Amino acid sequence: MHLTLEPLDRASKGGNLFAQARLKLLDPSSRSVKSFDYRTLASAHAVNSQYETFAVAEITYTPSTTGIYYIWVEASVVGSNFPYRLTVAGNAEVPPEQPPVTFHDVAPTNPYAAAIYDLAGRHVIDGYANGNFGPYDPVTRQQFAKMIVLTMDLPVSESDVCPFPDVGRSTTGLYPDHLVAVAAASGITTGYADGTFKPYRRITRAQVITMVVRAAENLYPGLLADPPTAYTSSWGAFDPIHGPKAAKAEFNDLLAGLAPPGGTLQAMNAWGTMPRGEVAQVLHNLLLLME
Repeated sequence: MHLTLEPLDRASKGGNLFAQARLKLLDPSSRSVKSFDYRTLASAHAVNSQYETFAVAEITYTPSTTGIYYIWVEASVVGSNFPYRLTVAGNAEVPPEQPPVTFHDVAPTNPYAAAIYDLAGRHVIDGYANGNFGPYDPVTRQQFAKMIVLTMDLPVSESDVCPFPDVGRSTTGLYPDHLVAVAAASGITTGYADGTFKPYRRITRAQVITMVVRAAENLYPGLLADPPTAYTSSWGAFDPIHGPKAAKAEFNDLLAGLAPPGGTLQAMNAWGTMPRGEVAQVLHNLLLLME
């Protein structure tokens, strides 16, 4: 394949312009440029400048594997307001359909199977290297911050600074601090009164539900209806902060399918640790409302 990115208009001498854009070809295994979960196969710069610098970005690449290759054009601050022409040439074949994601420990009869496979297909919650998902494994607070940010498809970059001093700084990628930073900036999480986030603490059902409701309220105003004044959740008025959020979540079916077959929400401890399968169910319900 052959790719070119060409500035359409030449910058005039004496002006104040240095426009630049980078053309990138990404590997089929790439998932999201927002989470830095991608692999660059080749890149080139297109430049347009008042200083007589003019360059067309060109990439020639022969694929070694079958798949969907992604093209990313990343412009500089000035270059983003400048016109370019992208040209792609070559022969392409439709790749074979990829088999659906499966996990050894998530049978079709698992009460959270549909939600788990939906979230896994969206790359919101991935499985383990051994082929398991761990539907009953606990989730830490920083892990959930990543899940909710990916669910809401929020942009994340290294410029997002985490306000919590106890969240470790990432050396590669954006997890955990930059993802936690976006969750905080979006009003999804507020942390604790002492200014910490407690990233390794296991997240509770009440905390997950409150963060999910905040995400919907802040990013999709009007998505969730307010329950009647007399309405209470299955857990009742168990907390002045989390209680109303749980009531709003249940009223809007965000807790649908959360109780296992034969069980009830009342029998589930609101302050108990929320495992991965349950988290997937609540996020799945949120995505259904958003679509």
